Amino acid sequence: MFHMKQLPTETLKKLNSYIDILMKWNEKINLTSYTRDELINIGIVDAFVASEVLKSLKVEEVLDLGTGYGMPGIVIKILCPPIKVALLDSSEKKIAFLEYVSKILKIPMDIYFKRLPDSKWEKRFSCIISKASMKEERLLDITSSIITPKGYLIYYSTTEPKTSEKDFMFKGAIYYKRIGKGSYIVVRQKSC
Repeated sequence: MFHMKQLPTETLKKLNSYIDILMKWNEKINLTSYTRDELINIGIVDAFVASEVLKSLKVEEVLDLGTGYGMPGIVIKILCPPIKVALLDSSEKKIAFLEYVSKILKIPMDIYFKRLPDSKWEKRFSCIISKASMKEERLLDITSSIITPKGYLIYYSTTEPKTSEKDFMFKGAIYYKRIGKGSYIVVRQKSC
């Protein structure tokens, strides 16, 4: 079982600072309905599991699509500093929050204010992660044009995933339990 106490002191400080900033901003603008305890026991656990998946796949860069208030992307960057993390969201207030966190905590990340799909956007990523709430088919459609061939798509699901979908090969799914309920992290790889 994952416990934050297992993490290095500097990592713990940065995670706690991130949560403190999030809770302070959340008083003024609604960024999340999670309580502080839920952020730790659900959000950070989700990001920790994802970071382990990214490490096992030897991922060097990742785009957190629909990042919202920065989970899992910011937490992944704190847990795995060598991974290049980019965040994308379509909400101005969330982008302002993410830029503030990046600046205050000195966490280097690319932050994109964008709504997808966008046929004019030419940026491509070798790995995309998403915790955003959307149907699997929609996520596959949105990411198809911005993921490189052989790139990984990693996303969270509360239901067992289908093994075949469009241009993305099913590579596996990890089921894990955390406070509240269980969850899957699904890994797919773009076939062409």
